[in-house]
Amino acid sequence: MEEINSQTQPELITMEAPVEKKKRKRRRKKSHSRAARRDEATAILWGVAEEMRSAAEDIRGAAGDLDESKANDEEPNEELEVPSTETIHKEIEDRVEEASKYFEEHFSTSELESLAEEMRSWSDGLEGTNLSQSEKAQTISDTADTLESAISSLDGCSFPDDFDLDDVESFATELDQLADEIESGVSDIENCEFPGMYG
Repeated sequence: MEEINSQTQPELITMEAPVEKKKRKRRRKKSHSRAARRDEATAILWGVAEEMRSAAEDIRGAAGDLDESKANDEEPNEELEVPSTETIHKEIEDRVEEASKYFEEHFSTSELESLAEEMRSWSDGLEGTNLSQSEKAQTISDTADTLESAISSLDGCSFPDDFDLDDVESFATELDQLADEIESGVSDIENCEFPGMYG
């Protein structure tokens, strides 16, 4: 019995030996700079403007089909494969609803408003200090002004609510105008400078 125990003991020790766990290195989160936050917010707004233009183009295309369909209703031509007026109406209504939903879900100035508040607070905090007349202080103030002005302009953007199947061209034009307004505000914001805290 003693001989068996002496032979099995090393094996038991090996099995019971604690297994060292590899230590996982914790990765530090990269700081999210103001410029990066601005870029993300404006990229979303650019996307909204692009969607409005795309919807306007699609609606105009469907309007052309609608004119052709009405003409075919008046003088039927069996050789032409033209969708019915009801089908085209449904297509236009669905596209308007899709664009409206996209605008509602993606159009936002909240992140830009946060940046504007930060820059304005920073600018106000420099007043009365030895940096108040510096180039950096002027840049901070200018950035706050630009953000606030652009946000004020963007806040006036809204999806048109006067859709009329009898005048889809006017509605498409309104979508193009909405895209113009968004792009104008975003362009101003993209020119903003965000100085470093210690730069």
